[in-house]
Amino acid sequence: MVLQKAPEGCFVGLWTDDAEVTVFLSGGPVTNNAPTVSVAAGKWRMTLVPMEAGGPYNLTAVLQNNHGITLTDVLFGDVWLCGGQGNMAFTTSLVFNVSEELARVSKFPQVRIFMAALEQSDTELTDLAGVEVPWSVPTAKAWSSPRALQHCDLDRINGFPMPYTPSMYLSKRTNSVLWNAMIHPLLNMTIKGAIWYQGKTAWGLYIYPEVSTYRKASLSEGFPNIRWHQTADYGFAPNLRMKNTFMAVAMDLGDEMSPFGSIHPRDKQDVAYRLSLGARAVAYGEEGVSFQGPFPRWVLVNDQYINVTYDQSVCHSFERYFSAGLRYAWRDWPCDFKACPVYSADGVLPAPPFTPNRWPDKQ
Repeated sequence: MVLQKAPEGCFVGLWTDDAEVTVFLSGGPVTNNAPTVSVAAGKWRMTLVPMEAGGPYNLTAVLQNNHGITLTDVLFGDVWLCGGQGNMAFTTSLVFNVSEELARVSKFPQVRIFMAALEQSDTELTDLAGVEVPWSVPTAKAWSSPRALQHCDLDRINGFPMPYTPSMYLSKRTNSVLWNAMIHPLLNMTIKGAIWYQGKTAWGLYIYPEVSTYRKASLSEGFPNIRWHQTADYGFAPNLRMKNTFMAVAMDLGDEMSPFGSIHPRDKQDVAYRLSLGARAVAYGEEGVSFQGPFPRWVLVNDQYINVTYDQSVCHSFERYFSAGLRYAWRDWPCDFKACPVYSADGVLPAPPFTPNRWPDKQ
């Protein structure tokens, strides 16, 4: 396993009928002896002393009758909870340059990926299920806790236009079913952050909206609106309402010829690279890491022209990407592969879509 490294201390626990349990680490560069903990309602839980990255360790729990359980090959590092739908389940064997990627991964055995069971439940579970059962649901309500739904006044059915509403949206039975089975059991874990990745929508602890594409030449404004609301209507992240978040813009990475459907692009390397920049800057606090594409600082309008001033130097070719009401790239599939009109000066990070009349405050 991998347990969260310092400065956080990680939780460990187990079901047992014994009265007391003693936990210690051995086999690594540091021996960590934890105090004895009492068992309540058949379960114990404790926090290990924060450990620096490294290992491998043996993690041993000794019961009062001197019987014990030892887990071997335990590392300490950063733990990220990764969720989503098709794009999160997209295996490495399907990406571009797969041979090169697999060869690169083989050089880093300390990077470990564990698949949790896909499960749904009408009640909040304590432990993860043990059997993987693929299950998909097209609504964030299924992943949201009852408390969050109550807070947002979404614990009842409202606001879904007909006739475009899938039948499952009309039933409260889908509310929180994935939260109950797949997120609630993890609340006792210590993690660094979380990522949510699917074709059109995204959210998380550290939130990474992966702005993607679906249908070329579509006139629908649904996806641009979703992208905007993902950032609390600021158009970028971090912002005043989402301070511990960042956004990876990937609207220029569409893959029309993907055999797995355009909603599942094969270029995951650029998505990962852009996310890594955000992680370094926001989650790890590295200074001097550029992770955001250009975003308008102000817009001046007169009878002859519109002057858009970005917050950084840009390389651009505007052409006809601005539409009525001054909306930039405000459509599904706004540009071809790595060919959006506005990028950072080094040509790496695309400017996200924007519309100037939707900011939540006058700033």
